[in-house]
Amino acid sequence: MIRRGSLVLLGGALLAAVVARWVVLQDETQLAALPAVARAAWRPSVPWLPLTPRARLLQAQAAAPGDPAAYEAAWLAAHRAQPHDPDPLFRLAEGRRVRGDRATADQLVAAAVRLAPAYARTHQRAAGYWAARGDLAALLAHASQALILAPASRDTFFPMFQDLLAHPERPAALADYARTRPPWWPDFFRHVARHAPRTALDALYALHRQSGAPPLSPGERTAYVNRLLRDGDATRAYLHWMGGLSTAERAQLGLLYNGRFDLPLDNQPFGWVVKTPAPFRVRTGTTAGARGSALELRFRQFTARFDHLRQRLLLPPGDYQLQGRVRLDALQSPAGLQWRLECAAGTPSDAGRVLAASTPLVGIAPWRDFALPFTVPAECPQQVLKLVSAGTRPFEYRLEGGLWFDEFAVRRATAAPGQEGDPSTPAPDAPAGAGAHDPDARASGRAPR
Repeated sequence: MIRRGSLVLLGGALLAAVVARWVVLQDETQLAALPAVARAAWRPSVPWLPLTPRARLLQAQAAAPGDPAAYEAAWLAAHRAQPHDPDPLFRLAEGRRVRGDRATADQLVAAAVRLAPAYARTHQRAAGYWAARGDLAALLAHASQALILAPASRDTFFPMFQDLLAHPERPAALADYARTRPPWWPDFFRHVARHAPRTALDALYALHRQSGAPPLSPGERTAYVNRLLRDGDATRAYLHWMGGLSTAERAQLGLLYNGRFDLPLDNQPFGWVVKTPAPFRVRTGTTAGARGSALELRFRQFTARFDHLRQRLLLPPGDYQLQGRVRLDALQSPAGLQWRLECAAGTPSDAGRVLAASTPLVGIAPWRDFALPFTVPAECPQQVLKLVSAGTRPFEYRLEGGLWFDEFAVRRATAAPGQEGDPSTPAPDAPAGAGAHDPDARASGRAPR
């Protein structure tokens, strides 16, 4: 039987523990509210009560690095209070590094990484340490791991990697990553293609040409080709694009690519591009009357200006004719759609100049052939063929119904038999050297450039 005195003592001890805990937490709250410069001078309300781990950490953060002994003592106390937290070890390592004790600092960083290897922040801290130490290989190793664990780290590390490409002696540090292709590598390549100076992009591309490096992925090649186009290097862009085509894709080359719509519309730089988002149905497939595969566009309550289907062309100056077949499946519209050929953006002076426009497509009609003659002037080295709304006022944009296209081709108006630019054969007017050199081709089913 428990005596009353024992109950009183037990209750008193419990009350004392609750009060002590309340005092400790109040101290922690008070300490957190103080500015960093005032924390070092702060003293607990009851000196003999132990501080919480967070209070130890807050005190350590206020320790001045200029006082090495106090700094290290504060962070050692924080580490003992929270031995599972790698932050105090990183702080201790930084103090040792500043004092010149690199061996101990390296060991402390290694211990910190072992504590929390599955957290991106751990590797971000380690990368920062090795950057200060000037160890590029260790920096890249931890940055790579941080990018794998937290892809959002790209905002921190991609600019750093990009800077490496600007120094002639440093791109080689990224060679192993070009060969092993960690998960973040394609995003980095696209980042450089979109944002870096051309010299950095050329240095990165050179890594892919080294022995043992895999070829560019389709996404990387597209980003590279688009950058070349943006820089006005259309011929080189065409060569690199063509060098990445499969045998089946190369069979569709011509003055117009994939004109028979035997391949999917995959938004290649010199192929058919569908602007996204596409609030209509677009697909390739078979239908009655088609001579193989055909392209279908189907609209339902479409009210925006249509400008969603296009292909970039590189036609030399001369006279041409766009040929194809069309079927109208009750396409309802105040103005309809039309094919238009324009000078592409990036041309010297005539960007947007209309070279030809077809009659509007609207209504119901069975399969029929059509032809659109046009002339490419010398000042228009790049062109774009696109399907657009024929109307110019918003109420004319409305589209309902569908239509099919088949057997598209661009032919020279004066071509000799067998050289009409049929898309089943390579274009006779393709840039010189096309098909001859592809430094990035591999024996993986792709034809060499």
